[in-house]
Amino acid sequence: MKIAIFTDTFTPDVNGCARTLKKYTDYLEARGIPFKVFAPESTHETQFSSSIRRFTSLPFFLYPECRLALPNLLKMKSELHTFHPDLIHIATPFNIGLAGLKYAKKQNIPIVGSYHTDFDQYLAYYDLHMFSKLLWKYMHWFYKPFQKIFVPSNETLRQLKAKQFKNLSIWKRGVDCSLFHPDFRSGKVREQYGIKEKYLLSYVGRLAPEKDLETLLKIADHPALQKDVHWLIAGDGPLKKNLRNALPSI
Repeated sequence: MKIAIFTDTFTPDVNGCARTLKKYTDYLEARGIPFKVFAPESTHETQFSSSIRRFTSLPFFLYPECRLALPNLLKMKSELHTFHPDLIHIATPFNIGLAGLKYAKKQNIPIVGSYHTDFDQYLAYYDLHMFSKLLWKYMHWFYKPFQKIFVPSNETLRQLKAKQFKNLSIWKRGVDCSLFHPDFRSGKVREQYGIKEKYLLSYVGRLAPEKDLETLLKIADHPALQKDVHWLIAGDGPLKKNLRNALPSI
């Protein structure tokens, strides 16, 4: 089987979708399953790979770190004809996903997709509720031909079922115990940041409104967590400055 993957983000970008797809392609590569990724150019340094085709892109206005590809359709079509995929996997409903969808429908190739973005939450946090009805109408049209839509959690499954989406399945996540293991515990982090508290809690992710950081602030400010807990936050985003002001000790 040959798999063509269409996405708006891929390694070395650091986000959930990019890392999920990197794990996915690592799995395919380890098992000798041919694949080709069609993705936007990255703002980070990238290594050449014959399995990855990158296109000129523009930053997405709600999420500048994520870029929208401007694919060269003739070159894409030529590469796809040469590669001759048996399956199209689409991880974005935007430009490059549309290109993959068009090609799959025209060539009668089975389509699956992975759903990575909580659009309802994005619209709510950025005061764009007026576009909700139009967005979901488009999403229904876009995902209708998919034989399977893989979602990351039971909550996302529940949300999309409520929106009347079909052919949903959970793409289970797991913990890589070779990377995340108590044997890797080290005192260097505590020394580096002068951490004296008994417990160390961390948040790792994008510092943006859609991540519901207000809940994080409430938790960090809870009296039960004031004495023996130190918070360590790793990430960047538009709320970084506000978070530092709200929690100067972090």
